[in-house]
Amino acid sequence: MSPFTTLWDFRQFQSGWWAGWAFLPVVAFAGWVVVTSGRKPRAPWGLVGPAWVLGSLLALDGWLHFDQIAVLPDQLLWGLLAAAAGNELASHTPNPKILGCGLVLPGAWLVATSTDFAGPDWVVPLVILTITLGAPMAADLDRRGARLGLGPVLWLITVFGVYVTVPDTELIRPLVGVAIPLALCGWPLRVARLGAAGAAAGIGLLMWVGAYEGYGRPGSIVGASAALGLFLVEPVGRALLRRRVVPWSRVFSTRTFVLMFVGIHFLLVAYGTRVAGFQDDGGPAFALWVPSLGVGAALGGLLGLSKRVRPGRSVFRSRSPVAHPSTSRSSAGANPDAGPGPP
Repeated sequence: MSPFTTLWDFRQFQSGWWAGWAFLPVVAFAGWVVVTSGRKPRAPWGLVGPAWVLGSLLALDGWLHFDQIAVLPDQLLWGLLAAAAGNELASHTPNPKILGCGLVLPGAWLVATSTDFAGPDWVVPLVILTITLGAPMAADLDRRGARLGLGPVLWLITVFGVYVTVPDTELIRPLVGVAIPLALCGWPLRVARLGAAGAAAGIGLLMWVGAYEGYGRPGSIVGASAALGLFLVEPVGRALLRRRVVPWSRVFSTRTFVLMFVGIHFLLVAYGTRVAGFQDDGGPAFALWVPSLGVGAALGGLLGLSKRVRPGRSVFRSRSPVAHPSTSRSSAGANPDAGPGPP
C-alpha cells in the first residue's frame, strides 16, 4: 500500500491524531506561561518531546478505547526513560554533546535489545548508534532553534520520513498523528521545543518503530536513521565551520533563513528515506546515505544557526558606529544572548 494513502482512513492514525490534539492545549498553555513570564520573553521549555513520546505510547497502547496497536516491552519503556534522563543530565554540563553520548548509551542499549528484531545483525548496532549520537545532537540543534520554533517542525518532517520509508506502517501511523498537532507549538506559536529529554526518548521510540517495521526491507531501517536529517549532522558541521564562514543567518532575513533551514532538512530526509531507504539491502543503503551526511554537515555549518537569531527581526547586521565601551558592557550584561563574534 502506498504510504501517501490518506492517513485518516487508518484508525491507528486517528488514535495518534486525537492524542496530539489532547496534549496540544496543555503544552501550548504551559509553554505560553513560561515564555511570557518575566519582563523579557524567555526561551521555550522542552515540552513537545515528552508530550510526543507520551502521546505516542498512549496511542500505541490503545487509548480512549482505540484498538491496541502493539504490546510495548517493559525494557523499551525503561530504555526510553534512561535515555531521556541521561540526555537531560548532559544538557546541564559544560560539554553536553560529548557527555550526552556516554550518558545516553545505556538507555539506547536497552531500547535496541528490548525486542528481537527480524533482520540483519547490524540492526541492533545501528539503532544503538543512532540513538547515542542523535540524542545529544538533536538536543543541541533544538536548543539553538528554540526561539524560531524549529524543533517541533523539523521533528514532524523526521517522523513522516520514517513513515514513508518503512514497508509496514501500522506502528508509525499514530506517531505521525501525534506529531502534527504538537508541531504547532513550534510554528506558529513558538511556545515550546523538543527538549533534551524529549529528543532522546523521541529518537529512541522512533528508531524502535523503524527497526520493528523495516524488517521487510532492511534498507528502510537505514532510511529511518537518515530521517534525522539535520538533527544528526548540523551540530557537527557547525562545530567544524563555526569560525570559518559567514553564516547565512547573518545575511538573510529571519523568514528566509527559517525556510532555507526547513527546506534543507526536508531534502536530506527525502533523500535518505526515499532513495537510500528504498534499497533492499543495508549495504547499498549505507553507500547512498553516507555521502549525504557530509553534505548535510557542510550545509548545517554554513547555515550558522544561533540562539541569538530571533523571530520577527532581521538577522542582517549592518555597519554601525562603534559604541562606547561602557555602553557595550552594559548592553551585553542586559542581554546574555547578544554579543560580538560569530554564533
